[in-house]
Amino acid sequence: MKLIVGLGNPGNKYKNTRHNAGWLLVDGLAKLNLPGVELFKPQKFMNRSGQEVKQWLKNRKGPTLPYLYVCHDDLDIPLGKFKLNFGKGPLV
Repeated sequence: MKLIVGLGNPGNKYKNTRHNAGWLLVDGLAKLNLPGVELFKPQKFMNRSGQEVKQWLKNRKGPTLPYLYVCHDDLDIPLGKFKLNFGKGPLV
């Protein structure tokens, strides 16, 4: 099992902007009905989403999720490119 969390910001101001890249990715993945993958879009602003993800995981029923992927925009990376980080957060 895998959890993919798409970060974004609520409100029309951010709809379909780079700030909602994580939400847009999760929306696209939801259409694929991927087996063994759970998707989650926190509804708080990106910088406040950690507590919501923590609470979601705490309340979740089912098998352990050994893999957690967090998808978000990064202004240091050119649009259309991506990077993968393993076992660390952005400030480590």
